[in-house]
Order: sequence, then C-alpha cells, then structure tokens
Amino acid sequence: KFVETYGWPEEELKDIDRFFYLVYPDKEYREQIRQRVEAGIKSGDPERMRWDNISIVTAKGEQRIVNSINIPLFEQNIMVSTVQDSTQSWNNKYAIEKERDKLLMLFSIAKLKASAQSILFLPSLALCTFFKSAL
Repeated sequence: KFVETYGWPEEELKDIDRFFYLVYPDKEYREQIRQRVEAGIKSGDPERMRWDNISIVTAKGEQRIVNSINIPLFEQNIMVSTVQDSTQSWNNKYAIEKERDKLLMLFSIAKLKASAQSILFLPSLALCTFFKSAL
C-alpha cells in the first residue's frame, strides 16, 4: 500500500533523497516537510514521528493528502514507515466547511431580512428553519 498510496513505482522510492524530490516537487515545501520529518526522527520520540495532512504529488501529477507514521524498532535498528491516503476525508471536510459557510451566510442574510420572523438554526443538522413569530 505504501507505493500505491504515494503513487510512484517502487524503484523510484528506494532512495530517501529521490523520494522527497519526487513526492514533494515544490522545493520550499519539500524542505519544510523534510525538516519536520528529520526533526521527528532525530528526537527518538514516537509521538513526534507522525505527520498528518501532508500534501504529496503522484507520478501522474495527482495531488493527495496523506498521514504518515514512522515506527522505530530501536532494538533492531529498523524504522517502519506507514502511510494512509486521507484525500477523500480531507475533501469531505472541506466540502462540509464550505457548505456550512454558505449556510451561515444565508442565516446572516435571513436574520437581517426577517424582522417579522424568528429564525431557528440547528448547526448539528445543518438546517435552517424559518417560522412566523406569530406561531
């Protein structure tokens, strides 16, 4: 799954320098991520070896959002790297936030226009219900 998630052939990802070069094509972003990863690994603290919502680019130019974790096996001098594609959940979260912002804007407009109405907003259901204050 590692190779599939990053979207590059396995032979392209064997060298760490090449991995960073391919997966993070923007030089500035690549250096920022590399510094975070190296600092986490050098710390020896497993809690600092988790990186969430990292933007990567596949061999086909597709942008993905991933969460990665390095698990050190100190006794064996091995580092296990795992990665999870969180692109869909990231896109869903963004779409929900966008719709919430639209509802909040509509709510604000309705609040200004509804002098004779009461407005009930149920954010947990993302619904706006309008009813006459006379009820």
